[in-house]
Amino acid sequence: MSERGGGGAGRRGVRLAELMPWSVAPWRPGRTWPLAAEPETLRRRWRALA
Repeated sequence: MSERGGGGAGRRGVRLAELMPWSVAPWRPGRTWPLAAEPETLRRRWRALA
């Protein structure tokens, strides 16, 4: 880490968990519904969302 900006010897960088404290479940290959929904199903979902 650069010491520009007045950092001292005790200064540390920001951890990734501090910047992005949330977590997301991984993609599951056995579940294809978000990837390959039928066109009519997608239209109904978009209409309901809008």
